[in-house]
Amino acid sequence: MKQEAPLCYCLRMRNASQAVAEFYNHILASSGVTARQYFLLIQIGQMDLCSVQQLAAAVELDRSTLSRSLKPLKEQGMIADRKAEGARSSRLELTEKGKTVLAKAERLWQKAQRSLEEQIGPQGVEALEKTFAALSGLKAGQ
Repeated sequence: MKQEAPLCYCLRMRNASQAVAEFYNHILASSGVTARQYFLLIQIGQMDLCSVQQLAAAVELDRSTLSRSLKPLKEQGMIADRKAEGARSSRLELTEKGKTVLAKAERLWQKAQRSLEEQIGPQGVEALEKTFAALSGLKAGQ
């Protein structure tokens, strides 16, 4: 007789996270950015002329992951590096195109939020918020 695999919260959470990211990315697709890129554009707009290091700390990504995520935004002209001549540190800012894309993405993100809230209901949203808060306190080795 086959033994049933134990329930793995980590795997289930990863799968759920992927499904949610795909859901948001699908809705955001017509804006030309992914959910991650959307949040980077928001953060860059709020921080105005931030360094990559400052942005990495704000969005809690390592610099190499962040650099890979920023590359298409730079290539598509949504962000610009306004680093001073001879300076080592980048100074990122939204371009006019970036601001336009962000405005469109904002409307789509709101749609995704409402849709998700409708699908899981008010109690689901409340449970999700409580779960996020509890999981944010997890520490390795405890």
